[in-house]
Amino acid sequence: LSPMVFLLCIIFIPLIMNEPKNMIQNISLSSIGFILFSWGFLHVLFLLQAPSGPFLILYLYGLSELNTHLALGFNKMTHNVPAFKKIQTRWGVKSSLLGAVCTFLCAPLLKDILPIEALKHWVILSLICIFFSHIGGLFMSIIKKDLGLSNTGVFIWGEGTLLDRSEKVIFVFPAAYYFLHFYSKLLH
Repeated sequence: LSPMVFLLCIIFIPLIMNEPKNMIQNISLSSIGFILFSWGFLHVLFLLQAPSGPFLILYLYGLSELNTHLALGFNKMTHNVPAFKKIQTRWGVKSSLLGAVCTFLCAPLLKDILPIEALKHWVILSLICIFFSHIGGLFMSIIKKDLGLSNTGVFIWGEGTLLDRSEKVIFVFPAAYYFLHFYSKLLH
């Protein structure tokens, strides 16, 4: 029922704005946003069912944030060239790799909060955080650039809004859930 209510609401966007220009794009972006955010954060509820689920969510979110902020910090220090200049200018290949290595090295320090004892499981979860946090950031940057929104916030350089906080985990939570569900059997 809720997807139909949402669809009904976004159809009213052109009527409320009394402007037909760019409305297909606005309706499409609204639909993509609804699907991604509901799909991404629905997996938070699934992850909560795991043993020590809240700690698992904190681990995934913390590593995703650490990875992104390390890449941002290394980018500020190295001034390297972004891989996707027209899409994402906040980090480049070298800074992303340095951030990924440091995040991977920091992951064992946080592994004690996980209910997972197998080394390969938390290693794969840290790799999921490293890879998919960048994918989420790039995907949301595409949408922000298309809409003409900036990537800077008020409190932390390069960050600041709720969207900036959540863009990293839109893909991390579902990928981690499916890994834990199908591969490690932790959620059974």
